[in-house]
Amino acid sequence: MTRRTTLAAGLLIFAALFVAINLLAGAALRSAKVDFTEAGLYTLSDGTREIIAAIDEPITLDFYFSSKLAAGRPALQAYGKRVRELLEEYERLADGKIILRLRDPEPFSDLEDLAVQLGLQGVPVGDGGERLYFGLAAANSVSDRSVIPFFDPQQERFLEYEISRMLYLLSNPEKRVLGVITSLEIGGVVAEDNPQQADAPAWQIAREMGALFDVKRISPETARLPEDLDVLAIIHPKDLPEPVRYAIDQYVLSGGKVMVFVDPHSESDLPEDPSDQFAVMTHDTASDLPGLLSAWGVSYTPDVVAADAFNAQNVLYMVAPGRREPMNYVVWLGLGEDNLNREHPVTGRLRKLALANAGVLDAADGATTTFTRLAWTSAQSMRMDTVASRAMPDPKRLMTQFEPQGEELTVAAIVTGPASSAFPAGPPEGSNLSAEAHLDRSIEPINVIVVADTDLLADRFWLSQNAFGAINKIADNGDFVINGLDQLAGSSALIGLRARGEFARPFERVEALRADAEARFRARELELEDEIRQTEARIQQIRFERPDSTDVVDPEVRREIASLNGRLLDARKELRDVQLNLRRDVERLGTTLKIINIGLAPAIIAVVALGLGLYRSARRRADRRAMAHH
Repeated sequence: MTRRTTLAAGLLIFAALFVAINLLAGAALRSAKVDFTEAGLYTLSDGTREIIAAIDEPITLDFYFSSKLAAGRPALQAYGKRVRELLEEYERLADGKIILRLRDPEPFSDLEDLAVQLGLQGVPVGDGGERLYFGLAAANSVSDRSVIPFFDPQQERFLEYEISRMLYLLSNPEKRVLGVITSLEIGGVVAEDNPQQADAPAWQIAREMGALFDVKRISPETARLPEDLDVLAIIHPKDLPEPVRYAIDQYVLSGGKVMVFVDPHSESDLPEDPSDQFAVMTHDTASDLPGLLSAWGVSYTPDVVAADAFNAQNVLYMVAPGRREPMNYVVWLGLGEDNLNREHPVTGRLRKLALANAGVLDAADGATTTFTRLAWTSAQSMRMDTVASRAMPDPKRLMTQFEPQGEELTVAAIVTGPASSAFPAGPPEGSNLSAEAHLDRSIEPINVIVVADTDLLADRFWLSQNAFGAINKIADNGDFVINGLDQLAGSSALIGLRARGEFARPFERVEALRADAEARFRARELELEDEIRQTEARIQQIRFERPDSTDVVDPEVRREIASLNGRLLDARKELRDVQLNLRRDVERLGTTLKIINIGLAPAIIAVVALGLGLYRSARRRADRRAMAHH
């Protein structure tokens, strides 16, 4: 056999082995993967894995993505691929309990009609009325359905949470049970026994609770909680008896989830006769859970309200009979996105919370739990005495007393982790719970959301009615409450899910360069605008002082204007230079990154190969010399 034939045969054998190994690896290592992303975007969390493992009956996921309409939109195509690959990972881990079907609805097709019927949201694209679909429809074995209408790339950090929540609800389709202990009439009042008193309708938040949960109203005097609760809401607890607080204590330590609303001054807590001014002044409007909050790791006192000049809501205040003026009311807060936890599912998608006379929450000294704030004030805030805000609800006088303390004040938080009982000695007198079953500490990490305001539940603080009777939402208070209850009512695995990283990663150096140049640009632009205003003001001043003169001003003023115009031209040239340098810096950095990304890896391989070649050549020469000596 010639040397050429031997070489050809060797190449054929190598090619056959290469193909065979790839085929075997493709089949045997299909599930093998390595996630090199910084935030582990392609690795499902332990909580999600627990939810998947608990699925008993098959769940079908129909992923709708209009691939043709997404063509030409690279960011949307990339995110569509990201969602599809994540869903495929769910399917892979489910061992047949999740069935993923990919749907590509064409415009004006039967599949598009089905998508609309299922509740998916189409986004208009183009001029022909086409709609792009990018959502998920899911169903369990008993035809319960759930839908994510549209995957918003801006909400990518909650992608895993939304999908896992959908799977959890479909695998646990029965309506969850919400217990409510409250001293406020959120469920409405029917004045059958008192014709002089008008019926009070149920608050909107109570109606929304009823739509999502099987609500059980629990008397504030009860010493035992129902055993089938999924979550407990405690709203404005006033002087709860010790046996009731002990029942709550043991419920939390045994794994029960609670959302608490306390308040240093609840404007929604009115006396039986609101027209009696003496009753209004003497009525206790504060609430607290003494012992329990501190045992859970929360410090709260009803003697303090959070005042915030930056986030104060603007109100019309009567300064004289028949005359109202807009004023900032420092104890009525409108907290925006900068004051809400963007990384937590409860608050991550909210835009605004409206609160009134909210209290202040802090992590208790020596707490064993983790205190995570959900909503907070700006640094232009003050811990104001409750007496001041309650005794004189006068925006102007409160502002004169306001002194910012440079501290952001927490008004809503979630506490998680191990906790001890607020009743170390066991059941108090009057409790009907067994002393033998007493828990000294939690059997699993507790999960409690604490909100230092109850007025945010009242309709008037987050809803408005227009002239036609339509109700409009002016704040996200309802979503906040429902999000909190919904998350707590899920499994511990679902509660443990948090916001993840984002697929789109900008070049941080590029963005930093751009931001720096833009900052210089804006600063110089403001200087220019100020110079222009001063010039115009100077001209107007001259014309005012010399009304009988013509439009032709004296030479001195003309020289001044010419000088300013010259400086203006110089500044504009400087702006152009800044923009040019910005573009050059960005292009230079981009070129460097391309060289690194495209050329660095081959260069490293080439250097390694060259080094190996030189090493082997040196070894062969050394071996030949050794053989020559022998």
